[in-house]
Amino acid sequence: MSSKLIPSLLLLSLTAAPVLAGSIYKTVDANGNTLYTDSPSVNQKAEEVNLPAITPLQINTPQRSYKPATKKQNKAKIDYSSLKITSPANDSTVRNNGSFNVSAELKTGLMSNHKFQLFVNGKKHGKKQRHSSFKVTDLDRGAHVLEVAIVDRKGKKIETASSTVHVQKAIYRAPVKTPSH
Repeated sequence: MSSKLIPSLLLLSLTAAPVLAGSIYKTVDANGNTLYTDSPSVNQKAEEVNLPAITPLQINTPQRSYKPATKKQNKAKIDYSSLKITSPANDSTVRNNGSFNVSAELKTGLMSNHKFQLFVNGKKHGKKQRHSSFKVTDLDRGAHVLEVAIVDRKGKKIETASSTVHVQKAIYRAPVKTPSH
C-alpha cells in the first residue's frame, strides 16, 4: 500500500466512524492528552464532537505494466566491481621457478555468458574459463603484470583486476676453474 494512501484511509475511517457508530466524544486527561472515544467518560467531562459530513473520495491508483528488462538494462545492472586478485599478493615475490597459481575473487555471481581470462604483461595467457583460478608455469625472471579480466563472448573486457608479481628463478652456475700455476 502506498504511504500516501495510508493517511487518507485513516482519515476516512475516523470520519466514517460517526456515521457507523453514532457520536464521538472528546476528553482531556490529567496529563493534557486528548482522547477521542465513541462513548462519554464517566469520570471526566466529555465534549461531543460534531464532524462535518463525509465527502467520498475516489482514489485513482496508476496501473503499472511490467516490462521485461532489455539487454542494455541487464548489462547496466551488472556489478563486477568487487573483482580482485587474491593470490599472489600485489608486489609479492614468487620463487618457484616461475610456476604458481593466480586466484581471483568475485563477490557477485558471474553471468552465464561471461568468463574469466588471465593476461600476463597484456597478453592472453591460457583460455577463457568459468572459474577464477589459473596455473602459470615457467614465467621468466623479473617483474610481471598479472591481470584477471571478466570478458564477454567476444573477449571484450568488462571488468579487470591487476597485480604485479616478481619472479625469481634459481640459477645454476658451474664453478669457474682457475688455472693452476
